[in-house]
Amino acid sequence: MKALRHPIIGALLLLAGQPSRADEEKPRVIESPGQALSIRQEDTGGFKETLLFADKDLKPVELEKGGFPWPAVYHFAPDEKTVLRTQKTGSGENVVMLYLIGQNGRVEEVPGFNDGLWKLADSVSPIKKKDLYHTGVSRASWAVDSSTLELVVRGSDARESGTGIEFPITYDLKTKTFRLTPSPAVPAKSSSKQ
Repeated sequence: MKALRHPIIGALLLLAGQPSRADEEKPRVIESPGQALSIRQEDTGGFKETLLFADKDLKPVELEKGGFPWPAVYHFAPDEKTVLRTQKTGSGENVVMLYLIGQNGRVEEVPGFNDGLWKLADSVSPIKKKDLYHTGVSRASWAVDSSTLELVVRGSDARESGTGIEFPITYDLKTKTFRLTPSPAVPAKSSSKQ
C-alpha cells in the first residue's frame, strides 16, 4: 500500500463526511404530526428527553434525565393526547413507556405499562420473557381515533437459535387494559388440482 504524501490531506480525507462534535451536541427536536407537541433530545453524556408544548404557556416536562446512551423513539397518538416512548436499553432490547397528556400540560406516565405487556405475553407464551433475549416492542401503531394502541411484542429464545415469540397486543386507552390482538386469518392453500 502506498503511503500518502501529505498526512494532513490524509487526515482531512478521513474526517470528510464525519459529523463534527458541535453537530452531535445540537439538540434534536421531534414534532408531533399536528405540531401541538414536540420532544427535544439532548446528548449530555446520556440522552435528556424533554416534552415541549406549542402552547408556550405550558411548561416543558422532562421525560428522561439522561440515563440512557441512546435517544428514544416516539409515537404520537393522532389526537396528540398520548405518547408512546420506545427506549433502547441494551443490545437488541427495549422497553416502552406510555405518557398521557392532560389539561394544563400535566403529563402522567402509565405505571407498569411495559410490565403489563409482558405479563399478558407470558400468560399465553410457552417461552417466558426470562428465557428470551432481544426483547421488546417491534411495531406500534395508533387507531385513527386514538382509542387503542397496537403493539407487537417479540423476543428470541435464549435456549434455541432461530426460535422466539411475537405477539400482537392491543392497549385500550379507555379501559386501560391489554388484550391479545387476533391475527388475520390466512387462507389455506389447496394441494388439489381441480
